[in-house]
Amino acid sequence: MSANLFWIKGCSHAYYIHCIAKYAISKLDNNMTRIDCPVSGYDGVLETEYCRLILSPEVFNHWGITLCRAGILEDKRFYCPHKDCLALLIRDQGTMVVMEWECPNCRRLFCAQYNVSWHARMECHEAREDIMLMQLAKKQNWRICPRYNFYVEKIDGCAFMTCRCGVEFCYRCGARSETLHYSSKCQG
Repeated sequence: MSANLFWIKGCSHAYYIHCIAKYAISKLDNNMTRIDCPVSGYDGVLETEYCRLILSPEVFNHWGITLCRAGILEDKRFYCPHKDCLALLIRDQGTMVVMEWECPNCRRLFCAQYNVSWHARMECHEAREDIMLMQLAKKQNWRICPRYNFYVEKIDGCAFMTCRCGVEFCYRCGARSETLHYSSKCQG
């Protein structure tokens, strides 16, 4: 037989190595942890360690992580809220509610109750609402009034804005307007 063939463990089917590697990747992309023989009705299965030599280190590691995640109950799983970290964490089912917690991966603090960045001097529900509002404002491309921090939405027209408080500013950069139509500070 050809050295380019990969035999499925537990059945008599063999496939080209590059084909079975792509098959495994497609299953892992769908977060499947058990990868059966491509022909349904057979007991053949691709096992992680058996496939190590045909998969790239990145795909092999991804499979290991997927298996680990599958072993953790969904209600115990959560992730670091910092977008540049997102480490998988496990929630302890103890009776005590932990508020301030340090991510073991990035070492930054976050509120474990609401899974948001740490919010010193603010109640948890206020911090969660504040973060949700900031996310909505960013998504909707809202700007903040430079005087009273009101959110302002531009529907149409030029970048010149007049807030309900009366301050005039550039919608592109947020600087107070120095002329009637544009801020000379605007870089946008």
